Amino acid sequence: MKYYLIFTSWTEAIKKVSFVSLLRERTGMSFLSSKRVLEAILLEEEIILEMSGEASAKQLRKEALKLGVKSKVIVVGNRQSAAA
Repeated sequence: MKYYLIFTSWTEAIKKVSFVSLLRERTGMSFLSSKRVLEAILLEEEIILEMSGEASAKQLRKEALKLGVKSKVIVVGNRQSAAA
């Protein structure tokens, strides 16, 4: 299973500096990459980040929303069950 966080839009109350810091802390992105993500979001472009797991995707989504960035988590892949 792969987990993706898609940043979809922003609110008037966006905290730009805090959001860039959050991306750097949670994803390990460089300052420049984090700033580019912010700039794309401000231009109303959707940004897709592959996350290491469901919990990290949901946590980043929650924290980003507090800073004024809206997003959604997408799960790709099937869970394969063992044959009986």
